[in-house]
Amino acid sequence: MSSLASTHTLAILPGSKLTPYGPLRDPPFPENGIWPQIRGLEPSWLSAWWEVGVIMAKRIEKVLKVVAPGGKATPAPPLGPALGAAGVNPGQFIQLFNDRTRELNGKVVGCIITVYHDRSFDIEIKSSPTAVLIKMAAGIEKGSGTPNTEKVGHLTTDQLRSIAEEKSEDLNAGSIEAAMQIIAGTARSMGVTVEGAANA
Repeated sequence: MSSLASTHTLAILPGSKLTPYGPLRDPPFPENGIWPQIRGLEPSWLSAWWEVGVIMAKRIEKVLKVVAPGGKATPAPPLGPALGAAGVNPGQFIQLFNDRTRELNGKVVGCIITVYHDRSFDIEIKSSPTAVLIKMAAGIEKGSGTPNTEKVGHLTTDQLRSIAEEKSEDLNAGSIEAAMQIIAGTARSMGVTVEGAANA
């Protein structure tokens, strides 16, 4: 690559068009096969530079966290209204979310939606909420309203470890064992006892 590349910096302004020449200008297209002003740089390199600049310039308006059944989400409340209020087209989100989570067959998972100033959005599928995983493993529909006195389910050590492994990326824990302790605490707060733990 020409040493000329090192003398050009990429200025980024929110919402602006970006080129190696600076913001607020059209991208440099070749004239008669010769790239004006930046001869010596490969067209493919300039194209990549342009694309990176456009992506980085998108301004984030809102980040929204939702939960929905994988592959079976609908725009019905509360999801649809929440999406609309955040500037997200519910129909577009539902189609994208269901396509990416179809294999989960209704398992509830988390989703982070990043909404940009031009009303476009990206989604990131996360693991199921801890409470959902505990209820699934314990075979219960809901936790206890009085967990200190009313126990509604039980988790084995293997089930606890399985949940901890699934949630390990989302938990601020240094090891699977530490994650298991966090999950066990959540289980107890729901009235679910844990094998080998103090459940009072």
